[in-house]
Amino acid sequence: MRLSYDDAGSGECVVLIHGHPFDRTLWKPQLAALRGSFRVLAPDLRGFGDSPVTPGAVAMREYAADIEELLAELGIARAAIIGLSMGGLVAMELAAAAPLRYWALGLIATTAEPPSPQDLRAREEPADAIERDGIGVLVEYMHTGLYGPDCPPAVRARVDAMMAAAPPDGAAAALRGRGRRPDYRPMLAVLDIPALVVAGTADPWSTAAVTAEIVASLRRPSLLAIDGAGHLPNLEAEARFNEALLTFLVQHRPLSGNSGRFQSGDRPSVATIRSSGEPPPADREGAKAAPGARRLSPSGTASATRSATSSTSAGNSASRPSALATSQECTT
Repeated sequence: MRLSYDDAGSGECVVLIHGHPFDRTLWKPQLAALRGSFRVLAPDLRGFGDSPVTPGAVAMREYAADIEELLAELGIARAAIIGLSMGGLVAMELAAAAPLRYWALGLIATTAEPPSPQDLRAREEPADAIERDGIGVLVEYMHTGLYGPDCPPAVRARVDAMMAAAPPDGAAAALRGRGRRPDYRPMLAVLDIPALVVAGTADPWSTAAVTAEIVASLRRPSLLAIDGAGHLPNLEAEARFNEALLTFLVQHRPLSGNSGRFQSGDRPSVATIRSSGEPPPADREGAKAAPGARRLSPSGTASATRSATSSTSAGNSASRPSALATSQECTT
């Protein structure tokens, strides 16, 4: 699968993985902020933006395999991986499959928990509705929780346009794939990778409890809870997010250059499993750090982008909101 992507800057690679139903332009402010210090790769996942659409269902492992293929094609031997919402699931798939390849992990507004038994059924219905009636079904549902109370109008307008442009078949396939995701907590427990976990305190999907579960599963977590931000902290609190992300990446950047070439079939294994300790406290006012989790004291920079594209697919915007209202865990 040939993905479309933006490729900006030079140095150690940072891969930015968007969520659902977005595209790589979700990361435009981060591309600008990071490109002066890193090579930044922002792909359109299969079925979104300018990348080809696969109808039906696409598993999180398939999205991860597409990125592995892209890294192999570009000769990138190692990278940091940052994923938002569904992109966080893809980032965990990548890190679990080849932990030695990834020098840092960013999990933004996401979850590590598996879907409940009823969640698959709750996703199948809205996925069918999106295919039948258009992407407007999903956009209307996203409005029930996507934005925090202080989200700038310009951000809402840009993200609404991005979602409206998403191919219905691609969005429906992702919805079904997320309903079959595994439990990532045991996978995270074996990773000896520094991890930045970010969530907004006004996010109704990636709540404080959900975020605390991620932090408790990690060996080397740093937690940033952004007051008042919703499901898109990278846009709603752009300056603070960029500062924290850049500081984290600079702190954990490898000392030497890349060695070897990335081979998508090579998957190192990790033998040790960390025993779980006492879970961190959590409440609805904001995520609390687990014992041993570091809180950030950020600092950052800024700049623009070059891009390469493949095929495109557009969607329509007919609306049928009722089917989507049945899924309470639709975005992560």
